[in-house]
Amino acid sequence: MGQEQSRKVLFVDDERNILKSIQRELLTADFEVFTAQGAREGLEILERENIDIVISDYRMPEIDGFEFLKMVKEKYPGVYRIILSGFVEQSIVFRALSSGLAAVYIPKPWEPEVLLGRIEHIFHTRASLQRPEVLNVIRSIGRLPTLPDVYQKFTRAVEKERSNEELASIIEKDVAIATKVLQVANSAFYGSAKYLSVEWATIYLGVNALREIVLIASLENQIKLSEKQHEVLSDISTHSNLVNYGMHQIYRFLYKQPVPEQYASLGIIHDIGKVIQLCYFPERYYAISAYMEENQGSLFYDSEVALMYSEIGHTVMGAYFLDFWDLPESSVEIALYHHEPDKGNSHYRDILQACRMADRMVEFLFMHPESDLRNVLVGIDADPDNMDLIEVVFNVKAAFNESRRDHIGDES
Repeated sequence: MGQEQSRKVLFVDDERNILKSIQRELLTADFEVFTAQGAREGLEILERENIDIVISDYRMPEIDGFEFLKMVKEKYPGVYRIILSGFVEQSIVFRALSSGLAAVYIPKPWEPEVLLGRIEHIFHTRASLQRPEVLNVIRSIGRLPTLPDVYQKFTRAVEKERSNEELASIIEKDVAIATKVLQVANSAFYGSAKYLSVEWATIYLGVNALREIVLIASLENQIKLSEKQHEVLSDISTHSNLVNYGMHQIYRFLYKQPVPEQYASLGIIHDIGKVIQLCYFPERYYAISAYMEENQGSLFYDSEVALMYSEIGHTVMGAYFLDFWDLPESSVEIALYHHEPDKGNSHYRDILQACRMADRMVEFLFMHPESDLRNVLVGIDADPDNMDLIEVVFNVKAAFNESRRDHIGDES
């Protein structure tokens, strides 16, 4: 990322009028605007300019936006990529986001202030993840964890719209990951049906949830962990799946509609920073856990703040690597802002609020498993007399209790 005064954004579209409109609307923007009429001209500009963000239309002649962004990713992996279009099949958007070709999809027409706000927020978030103090901690890892082969093969297969059978065959090549997928699919978080094959689990879970599970499970396999670390990772995994379940319950309660499909599995990945922290900074993770035990009622994030780890805590670590690995903006936002939803992009504010509330609820249940429903709500500063909210807690606690029984069954 360049210095703030030299921030550069490239817009690529085959319609000259659209490009002229963008130049007018962003005339006073605090970054330099470049425009290209088509993919070839866009590649020429990228060759000579240090571009930070590329925003490309999808429907263009010769080279469409999907293929163009694929070229950009291969040749300029550090450039942030956004797909912009007035009419595009949802499958194209899904492929672009799931495969890491684009981090964001913005539909046409757009409101100028909304477009400007999203660009500025991207610059702000990426700058916060590139602070020297963050980079110093990240570099202390030595060799940074890369995306595992099985995950890369999986996302390439999604990009090429391979069948569920082919996606399942990729997962089945890694017994540990296949086992994890079946474990989650057959858990209390996903109903009472039992899935005996990875292919059926793939169909049931959906590609987004499967991607998050494969990512976390394959990361766990990259380094040698102690028995204690494996036990803690199991707890983090259970916590994350419960949060994802609770996020759906709370979102429906708050907004009277289901979680949008593209955000349906964000809860699974919201705490990936804890996985990074436990694997690469175990002393820090254990210090936070010890503080929580000594100060009953202190949640993980509150304990990080008390120990002055929050500036480069699990939220920043998780967001850094999700951005580094080219996951969608929504994944980076949920990792970075699930404790502070008001700081996130307003586009994701609702799902961030639901995730935060679910995270607090599940963490409270882990600390106080015998609490009654109203005490859980009091513990997370929610209305203990709201009957709809009590029903949400009832459902989440039922899933929590089922997960504990599963855990005890695994140990016996």
